[in-house]
Amino acid sequence: MTTPGSAAQPLPAGCERWTFKSFDQQPWRPGRKVGRTIYAQSGTEASDDDVLIGVMDTEWYAEITCRDHNVALGLGGVQGVFPNC
Repeated sequence: MTTPGSAAQPLPAGCERWTFKSFDQQPWRPGRKVGRTIYAQSGTEASDDDVLIGVMDTEWYAEITCRDHNVALGLGGVQGVFPNC
């Protein structure tokens, strides 16, 4: 069995090769429903496909943690992209 994107089985037209990016190198965001959860955001907007990193004690801790992580990545808390941070 071959994996999509390998030499034996090329990706379908219009698809790009996906490259894994470590979760500590992705922007983080607080959860949309609970607010205490932290997700590694894979795109420019929050989605249900974002990976759960963990749960904080309060919403405030989650927001501060996301903000500080994103600032450390050089992303800041860009309004609109990471609205809660």
